[in-house]
Amino acid sequence: SIQDFISNHIGKLGAAIGLYAETLNRLSIKSRLQLQNIWKENYRHLAVREAVDELLQVEDTWQAFLQNVDDKIDCSHGSELKESKSTIVGSVAPLKVPLISARTSSQVNLAEFMESAELQRNQVLCQYRNIITSGLAKLDAADAKVILITFGSQSGALQWLKETKADYPLLLDSDRKTYEAFGLKQSVAKVWSITTMTYYAEQKCLGRSLHKMVKDDDPNQMGGDFIIGPNGNMTFVYCSKTPPDRPNIATLLSYL
Repeated sequence: SIQDFISNHIGKLGAAIGLYAETLNRLSIKSRLQLQNIWKENYRHLAVREAVDELLQVEDTWQAFLQNVDDKIDCSHGSELKESKSTIVGSVAPLKVPLISARTSSQVNLAEFMESAELQRNQVLCQYRNIITSGLAKLDAADAKVILITFGSQSGALQWLKETKADYPLLLDSDRKTYEAFGLKQSVAKVWSITTMTYYAEQKCLGRSLHKMVKDDDPNQMGGDFIIGPNGNMTFVYCSKTPPDRPNIATLLSYL
C-alpha cells in the first residue's frame, strides 16, 4: 500500500544522495551546476550525450513517480484537504489549538503566549527541524518571541534541545492540528525530489553534517515559518517548498 511504502520503504530513496555525492567527488566538484557545466563542455561526444540524456530521463521518471505518490496521498485525505484552509497574512492565527510543552509536559496554546507579559511582542513560529539557533539571537534582539513547534515525540524534542542547547519554547503538536491550520502538508514529491537529493549531496561534498532523524520523525512533513502580530493576526506566512527551504533571518526581521 501507499502508506506502507511511505512508512517503511521510502527512506531507501535517500541512497540517491550518496550516488550524487560520489559523482561530484569523482569529478572534484561541489555542485550540480558545476556538473551541468561539464556536461555542456563534453556534450558533443556521443557517449556523454547518451549518458546525460538517460540520467535526465531517469530523473523525470523519478519525479513523476513521487508526484503520483503525492496525488494518491491527497486522494486518501481528500475530505480533510477540502476542509483545510491555509493561513494567510491578515487572518487570525490558530491560537487555541492545544499543544504540549516539551520541557514541562503541560498543556499550553499560543493564546497563552499572547496573553502573557510579552503581549506587545511579535510571536515568531518556526518548525524546529533545520533551524539555526545562532541566527535566532537577532530575533531576540528585535524584541520578538521565538516559539518552536514540532509534531514529533517528547523524547525526540528533548534530545534536540540537549544537542542544540536552544533556550526557546518548544511545543509538541502530535496530531498536527497547527500544521493543518497553517496549511503545512506531507509531500513525498518535495522531500525526495531530485532537487532535494542533489542539495544534500552538495552539503555532503562540502563536509557539512546532514540532519539526523530523531524518534518519531517524519521527513515527509513540510514545515514553515510564521509571524503573529500582537493582535493575534498573521503578519508573515512562509510554507517551505523543500525541506531546507526557509526564509532567512533578514527576511523575518523585515516583517517585525
